Amino acid sequence: MVVRKLVRTKARRDPQPSAARYDSRTLRSTPESGERAGYDGQQKTNGSKLHLSTDTPGNPLALEVSPADEQDRAHIDELSETTEIATENSVEKVFVDQGYTGERAAEAAEKHGIELEVVKVEGVKGGFVLLPRRWVNERTNAWAARFRRLSRDFERLEEDRVTSGSGAATFCETPQPDTGAPLPGPLNGDRAHRLDAHRQSTISSTRG
Repeated sequence: MVVRKLVRTKARRDPQPSAARYDSRTLRSTPESGERAGYDGQQKTNGSKLHLSTDTPGNPLALEVSPADEQDRAHIDELSETTEIATENSVEKVFVDQGYTGERAAEAAEKHGIELEVVKVEGVKGGFVLLPRRWVNERTNAWAARFRRLSRDFERLEEDRVTSGSGAATFCETPQPDTGAPLPGPLNGDRAHRLDAHRQSTISSTRG
């Protein structure tokens, strides 16, 4: 996407990323999307699962949709393929959580020239923990969740869900005039500036 390339170039990065991050989130179904919904036992939600790929600063690269009862690792193949198409085969490593462990997942990514690196939680931690690499995708999902159309799965067709998600991604990638950083969805004012300052101070170690 042209906007993503401009944002990365302005941030003094290569136009195409060499590393990415995979994660998913579950959207509650509606009567329109109910026919293709599944039950996510972990989230205790009936709906659809969005499988998202981002670069290390959090700019969306690719999006896949499935029923919520399907495992994240089962969509490594499709997500890796669309990620490589979007980045012109530039991605070499992808950071994932423990939902993507296993030989099959690693082999599916390797088929597209991608190495999976699982970022694990070391020791017992209570409450919210900001983990290296993993927090970037969580924040991008939070940006998308602020769009009313993306708060639930209102789309009858899977293709429409991908299209609406891609439109929101373009908005999130829009650079600020002074920093070139992606805007945090529809946030504005002091809160947006505080979030941007936090982002700038924490992503310096995640360049890739």
